[in-house]
Amino acid sequence: MSRIILTESEISRIRSLYNLNEESNKADFGYGYNGKPAGQDIFDYIREWEGFVKHVYDDGYYPPKRYYISKGRPKGTLTIGYGTTNPSEIEKYLNKNITEEEKNITEEEAKELSRKDINKAAEYVKEWQSQNPDKRKLTKGMYMALIDMAYNRGRTNFLQSGVLTQIDNGNYKEAANTIYPAGSGIWGHKDRLITDKKLFCQEGVCD
Repeated sequence: MSRIILTESEISRIRSLYNLNEESNKADFGYGYNGKPAGQDIFDYIREWEGFVKHVYDDGYYPPKRYYISKGRPKGTLTIGYGTTNPSEIEKYLNKNITEEEKNITEEEAKELSRKDINKAAEYVKEWQSQNPDKRKLTKGMYMALIDMAYNRGRTNFLQSGVLTQIDNGNYKEAANTIYPAGSGIWGHKDRLITDKKLFCQEGVCD
């Protein structure tokens, strides 16, 4: 997904929206598989980090640079809207037979594409939980952090993550450390990983 870099004030705003400045000791392990959904919060959380870009861009550059087929092979991953990288969707907006205006996605269209992508990431998390539901119970914060990880890494890399191994071991603190600092440079921007770690530990599970 995209690598939009946020300012310190934007990062602080995201953390305050999800009460990440303080941990709570009220842990509810009832989210995900056969449990409660993350709700609108997960859509807002991921979209805040991804940012909206109306045209196809190469995420190998910052700030985002509009991509044209004539530029040849992209440096990174071609992306549009709120971090959508689906090749079939990208191809639609690169069609040489449409106008320049038609090559731009609307924010509502981008939200719909991201809704599908985020729901798919949530399904990856629930798929993992379903294999051992008694051992893989999640709080809302843990569930949201894992959805964000699945959204960024894709199904295969997510299911092979050391974060999941540590959860299976009941070592939530080490699972959080596997998100950051161990995950630094592997997936996601540093500030996003730090915030995911805080989200994972939000209900006091890492104490």
